[in-house]
Amino acid sequence: MTSLIFYGVEFTKDLSPSEVKYTYFGLTRESTKDQIKSKYRELILKHHPDKNKSADTTTKMAEINKAYDFIMMSIAHSTVS
Repeated sequence: MTSLIFYGVEFTKDLSPSEVKYTYFGLTRESTKDQIKSKYRELILKHHPDKNKSADTTTKMAEINKAYDFIMMSIAHSTVS
């Protein structure tokens, strides 16, 4: 079994890069856009610098945004065909 670290979270299952991003959000590829947006908002509020004073909030916010952008782009590309 291989190990993959994505944005500071270690995944030990064999997952594709896109599956890792969904797992990072606690979602699956079958999740709806509303579920993805809801989880995104939850994570952004939890890690927002105004609400969370830990030193890595800026990094965490960037990681969440990158994963969200990737997921939303993959959904957009899969529905365009």
